[in-house]
Amino acid sequence: MVAFFLLSLCLLFMSCEQPQVFEESFKIASWNVENLMDTTVDGSEYEDFSLSEYDYDAYRRRLKIICDVLDDINSDVIVLQEIENSNVLKDMVDLYLSRKGYIYYGAIKEEDSAIAIGFISKIEPINITVHSVEEARSVLSLDYEIDNELIRVLTFHGKSQLEGFEETEYKRLNLSKTLKRVINESQDYNIICMGDFNEDPSVYTTIQTALYDVEKENAFYFRDKGSLLVSSSIYNLFQDILYSPQLDINLRKNKKGTYVYKNIWYNFDLALLNSKCFDLLGFEFDDFNIYGAQKISTSTGVPYSWNIKSLSGVSDHFPIYVSLKKIKK
Repeated sequence: MVAFFLLSLCLLFMSCEQPQVFEESFKIASWNVENLMDTTVDGSEYEDFSLSEYDYDAYRRRLKIICDVLDDINSDVIVLQEIENSNVLKDMVDLYLSRKGYIYYGAIKEEDSAIAIGFISKIEPINITVHSVEEARSVLSLDYEIDNELIRVLTFHGKSQLEGFEETEYKRLNLSKTLKRVINESQDYNIICMGDFNEDPSVYTTIQTALYDVEKENAFYFRDKGSLLVSSSIYNLFQDILYSPQLDINLRKNKKGTYVYKNIWYNFDLALLNSKCFDLLGFEFDDFNIYGAQKISTSTGVPYSWNIKSLSGVSDHFPIYVSLKKIKK
């Protein structure tokens, strides 16, 4: 059954001052901000959510440090997972980010979900589309035209593995199928898929997985059954195979991963790029990294998870960013 969604795009918020657009580069950041809730109880929250300690002052403090991090990264587009709704985005823009040039925002939320995905942008999207995913969260597609070149950002939040990897993998596989369909329909676009997939493509299993390394056994058999193939090399990119900078050992990254579970690092937060980002025409892949500064890390260097009881921490994920650079003719 196709998932129903409530479209809550509070789009487009605009200030009277237009931001400066840099046509030589395009940078996108993605961050799962771990249950970033506002202070209005509307009935859609988690059952154990309470405002007994989490008041407006605590909410403002959390918003500020998150926005400080986003200011440090300084991207053109931000995609976020685990926000409560578009009101959170509005507060981020109104209170902190509009002065940095961010003036557009929007969110989508499934009808039965406590959390949403959304975006904040300095540049106006020329098109916004929501793609439903069977029994899973929808994909948000943002189209940009910069210096006569088309860029499509696909953002998502895959199903968590908390109920078991094999038990939930079919929902992430449904997400892959939707991404593959949109990618195959977008041949004229530079495509950047960014979000929390809740799956690390470097973790190899013998069963079919939603993300599968193109160099592993049965890769093309699984592709025909819906898996999205990823590669650590730009030379393997064709059709709907995407480049994963996190798999590329030649790229130096600030952190081993974006998420830690039982002292093991995972790359659940992903950037995946299509072959047009490497065709030596127009915008090309330039850089990728994981932002893991001390302000959002524990003393052991792992993400400083948010704790609603102590009102401390930030998020259990590190943000990532990817940038494209315009090739001059």
